[in-house]
Amino acid sequence: MTEFEKFRLNILNDRISFSFVKTAIPFYLGASVIDWIYVPELWLNFLYVRIISCICFGLLGLAVTKKVIASDRLALVATFFVTLVLGSGLGYMVARTGGLESPYYAGINWVGIGTLAFYPGRHIERFIWVLLTYLPVFLFCAYYGDLHFNKLTALSVIFMGGTILLSVISNVLTMNSLKTEVGLRSELQSLIKDKDVMIEKKSNEAANLKRLAKQFSPTVIHAIENREISLTQRNRRNIGVMFIDVVGSTSRSNNLDHNDYQRALDIFFDFTIKRLLANNITVANFMGDGLMAILNAPYPMMDFEKLAIDVAIQILHETHEKQPLLSEFWHEHFHIRIGVSSGYANVGFFPNTDFGVYTAIGDSVNLAARLCQNAGNSAVATTKKVVKSASEVLTDCAVTKGGSVGSLKGFNGFEEDFYLVIPTKLQKSKSNEKRCPLCESLVVQTADLGDFLMFSCSQCQYKDLMAKDPAKAAYVY
Repeated sequence: MTEFEKFRLNILNDRISFSFVKTAIPFYLGASVIDWIYVPELWLNFLYVRIISCICFGLLGLAVTKKVIASDRLALVATFFVTLVLGSGLGYMVARTGGLESPYYAGINWVGIGTLAFYPGRHIERFIWVLLTYLPVFLFCAYYGDLHFNKLTALSVIFMGGTILLSVISNVLTMNSLKTEVGLRSELQSLIKDKDVMIEKKSNEAANLKRLAKQFSPTVIHAIENREISLTQRNRRNIGVMFIDVVGSTSRSNNLDHNDYQRALDIFFDFTIKRLLANNITVANFMGDGLMAILNAPYPMMDFEKLAIDVAIQILHETHEKQPLLSEFWHEHFHIRIGVSSGYANVGFFPNTDFGVYTAIGDSVNLAARLCQNAGNSAVATTKKVVKSASEVLTDCAVTKGGSVGSLKGFNGFEEDFYLVIPTKLQKSKSNEKRCPLCESLVVQTADLGDFLMFSCSQCQYKDLMAKDPAKAAYVY
């Protein structure tokens, strides 16, 4: 059933209740006064007809009001029945008072107008109402012998036809108007619904873009919006991975004022993230005092290994340039270390697009994390493959062997070596470089104990105390 049909039948039910009880009964009974004046000898007979009719009206009106007649078909049958009762009653009165020349014939037209114009109907229903209103008149007139044709009866028939025509035209126009209104209302509701859906969609898009802006550069977001790249599918691809870590952050968090500690990290992450996003590098994960970034996903890149080393060196230089400000809050040299690797990994939103972040999972990610732990202060630890790809940007750097990949946790059996890339400006004094006596890995400062410094190996459990002595500092600036 269409929206208009529902609307039409709702109007029909409302008008049945109104017309049966509030209109038909008082008018029909009130007209008994006319009977008493015009045909006093038939007044009592006509009164019986009117009372019986009004009882029918009242019962049907009550049934509709109390929802006894609730179906659409029953409501239409009720209108047919009432129309037949009115038509039959008035037909009887017309036949007993002179046939179609009787003034009671005007009542028939009033019923025709009320029924055809008042009730919202279809063509077949209008046709039935016409028959039930006017056919009883001719049948009763024929029964009582008053069915004859002359100028007056012809005029009455013409008036009947005019009444039917005008009433039907009025009903059709009204229904067309209602149909247009319902259509416009439905269209308006649809537009409102579409508007709400669009607002929700735009709000979700805005929220999603705000979330994506924390991971991707404007260039990448623009490509996502234009469907040049997709984030919906997870895939396996060759990527570059960067791990950037603040050295000794955990111990500093225990010894520093919280505001100073947080301020130093805010400064560092602010310029680091801006540097990464400026080069369309995806910021994948934050790990308290460090972060993970990936290259060649989702934004495709040429020479992404070279770019990874180049950006890593830029971050080291910028950290060095901001060392006075960082040290002011860190209350000692602010050191970082970076691990870079490349290889195939699974990339996409994990655990899903609604709750996860765009990141990578695979051995290349784990290797970058382990390399970062072994990079030492102000250095980049990476693989031989990456060093060869990035040779063009290493002109102002010292590249030294850092150790064996096989010595890194989780990579037993790997025979290749990893290398340390140290900008010349930040190059360590080899004579003062401290290595673990157990595994030959670099030993880095992890705590300031007043007159002593605590040094720990990132690969084994070795720890050592060293008295503060500038001449033996692990790095010089």
